[in-house]
Amino acid sequence: ANNRLLFTPAEDSLAAIGMDKFGNEAWELIQQYLLPTKTVAQIQNRVKNLASARAAPNPIKAYLSAQRTNLTPAERATLIHGVAQYGEDFHAISRYVLPHKDPTLLQKAFIATKAIKVPKPKSNSPWAPPVSRTEKG
Repeated sequence: ANNRLLFTPAEDSLAAIGMDKFGNEAWELIQQYLLPTKTVAQIQNRVKNLASARAAPNPIKAYLSAQRTNLTPAERATLIHGVAQYGEDFHAISRYVLPHKDPTLLQKAFIATKAIKVPKPKSNSPWAPPVSRTEKG
């Protein structure tokens, strides 16, 4: 007999919904509320397999692909508040502030946001060194 554990398409969808609702690594919550007939290890293994490059299109892959997209302006503002609260702990921000976004994406978005929001000081800024006429070019 085949002892392989089978997940139904509906269970795959529930895993993706759980990742969106509770966060990408909230396996215990996903197991407790959405997939009580599976163990945490079974859910983790299933998600890992469905996320692989060789897996056919599936709800986990679709969710992870959507999660890698850029942040909306509202999500960027939320990210800034998350950094104010948790510092640059993007795993905590991903878990508690923007649970549907990957920590690596959040880190890259924050770096990009910092690059946009922090212009070079102008010469009339009180903390910028004076610019001589010859340097202005």
